[in-house]
Amino acid sequence: MACFPRKLRIFNRTTASFTPAEDENKDTMLNNTANPVQIGRYIRREETALFTPKSSEFSIERQCYTLSEILNLSGDSTITANSDLGRDSGVLVEEQTPTPKESDNSDTPQAHRVEGGLIFTRPNLPAKKDVHIEFIEKDNETRNLIRKAIERNDFLNNYMDKERKEMVIDAMAPTFYKKDSFIIHENDEGSEIYVSETGYFDVIKGGKVVGSFGPTTVFGELAILYNANRLASIRATANARVWKITRETFRQIMVLSESKERDENLTFLRAAPFLNDLSDAVLNKVVDLLQRKYYEPNACIVREGEVGNEFFIIRGGTVTIKKKNEQNVERVVDRRKRGDYFGEQALLNADRRQASVYADAPGTEVLKLDREAFISYLGTIPQLREKPEERRSAERKHSTRQSEFDNEYAQVQLTDLKKVATLGAGAFGCVDLVSYNDKTFALKIIKKIDVIKQDQVEHVYSEKHVMMKCRSSPFIIELYKTFRNEKFVYFLMEACMGGDVWTVMSQRRFFDERTAKFIAGCVVEAFDFLHSHNIIYRDLKPENLMLTTDGYCKLVDFGFAKHIPPNQKTNTFAGTPEYVAPEIILDRGHDRAVDYWALGILIFELLVGKTPFRGQNQIKIYQQILGGIDVIQMPSKIPRSAQGLIKHLCKQLPAERLGYQRRGILDIKRHSWFDNLDWNKLKYKQLPSPIKRPITCNTDLQYFGPAGVENDYDPPDETSGWDIDF
Repeated sequence: MACFPRKLRIFNRTTASFTPAEDENKDTMLNNTANPVQIGRYIRREETALFTPKSSEFSIERQCYTLSEILNLSGDSTITANSDLGRDSGVLVEEQTPTPKESDNSDTPQAHRVEGGLIFTRPNLPAKKDVHIEFIEKDNETRNLIRKAIERNDFLNNYMDKERKEMVIDAMAPTFYKKDSFIIHENDEGSEIYVSETGYFDVIKGGKVVGSFGPTTVFGELAILYNANRLASIRATANARVWKITRETFRQIMVLSESKERDENLTFLRAAPFLNDLSDAVLNKVVDLLQRKYYEPNACIVREGEVGNEFFIIRGGTVTIKKKNEQNVERVVDRRKRGDYFGEQALLNADRRQASVYADAPGTEVLKLDREAFISYLGTIPQLREKPEERRSAERKHSTRQSEFDNEYAQVQLTDLKKVATLGAGAFGCVDLVSYNDKTFALKIIKKIDVIKQDQVEHVYSEKHVMMKCRSSPFIIELYKTFRNEKFVYFLMEACMGGDVWTVMSQRRFFDERTAKFIAGCVVEAFDFLHSHNIIYRDLKPENLMLTTDGYCKLVDFGFAKHIPPNQKTNTFAGTPEYVAPEIILDRGHDRAVDYWALGILIFELLVGKTPFRGQNQIKIYQQILGGIDVIQMPSKIPRSAQGLIKHLCKQLPAERLGYQRRGILDIKRHSWFDNLDWNKLKYKQLPSPIKRPITCNTDLQYFGPAGVENDYDPPDETSGWDIDF
């Protein structure tokens, strides 16, 4: 639902120019008999098909796969015939994705999204407290088989801890399939994940068998994240027994277990005398900093005489505390159990440990709290006691009138607007350039019937309400008014005639440091405004940064934006795969910290021309994200200070991310990479932009490519009244 929908811009690999469209066929492309001109023609035709009126978001995704298949970006190369039925990679048996390599000297323009990207990710339904989770009894052999399959699957193995894996195993139900029956149909909407116990299976894509697998294999795992369409069919080649779990049950297990664990950790913290006088709001923040760690029997957790930097709570098992006597021999002085704590002085000062602590058999699991992370995030304990709970700048209130628009165009009627051109078209509608009294606007037109069909009423209203609150920010596109009739709802917005950042980056391949810094600075200012009003954005990417004629960036597309009260989180899955933060993938609840993660990804992409986490499909991308930024090789073209900023923004633990700590977004502005950026001049748009976007008149479309297929068909009336407040 982007204001200016992203088009697939495929480059001729040698000339980096766009190629016109004529008739070619897919078989010619896949048989490698096509020349670059034929490939370009085929792509142009398929690109147009992406934006036909009947397209859905996920048919667009499938079309993207077809295009990437033609370009050898993914497609069948991600699936290999599985003769070794013990392999672990799940239904789409994929090649290992290599660690990103530097490509400083490459003259080939980078493909922005390996898969074309999700233009829109339909969010999960919220977990319901009244959902009954039925546990199916299984013998040990069956449990071991399912557990082995999960542990072999890199994505699921990283997704769940041991306790959650056991709960998922408990809830899986058996199903039987006869030979030649289909378990999964390509393009159907997926809502279940499977583990094969007996039988053998073919992987079928586009009518062709592209792989096979046997017992102890996970397949359909993308369904646990959101209701995406299946990328291949699975057919049993022998009578088979599989175990399955629905997405709703899986999510319920994740959410309930996360809530239970969080409540348990709060109870642990309240039991510590030096923390129990802190407010629940502060303790909830402390929970965000806790990290679980397991120690083998007899492992030394802390050693006497060392400087203490961590506080520990025993989550499982017991520990033995030993202290050296005058003869320098360790003696047992105490034992502690689940719920007890040790090392509390580490949070109060940096004194040396007064004793050693050892894990007892059969092992000990602890919750760790790092002193530096605690102070960076919240301040010292004395500071927290001296003043009320930290008041974020988010408590500043911005006056806005929700019930009506208060601007010079408030009286404009839909019939007053004259269409100039179509700027972009997509599944939900289009964006037109319109004029009124010699001024131009962007008019976003959304089909009401599709909003109902795709269950997007909440998102459309959220987009309106968020944009109304943001009208005073020069770094966020301005909404002037909304309209409605029987068929459409309309957003009348300012027109940014400089095009989008992704288009400019596609032409340049990547940005120089000065330009990347300027763009990132504009985003930081936009985030500063949004977060100060308790709004998270969740859809940062170059496609959603529009350029004004003076070269400044404005954030657009607020379909994923959401107001979240302080100290609360949301569980909706939203975003573009390469930009989503780990906590979104893991369904652990998220807040504004996901925007700081995305900022780190954006800075990387601006400087390199591609994102750090890339894979042959979404599961591979998510797997890399869960692996973390520290395993990514930073290209030499990224300055050392920028590398440090990216790594601090992309910390796996949200509470450790720059921008999310005690001083908020000020920490980002004060980072050394931004040393020569004048924030005050940027804020008031007094800093010359390094991107020049001059136009001859306010209807000059030189920075906009073809708009795709214009959505001019007549949709049916939708009169349920959901849009009454438009």
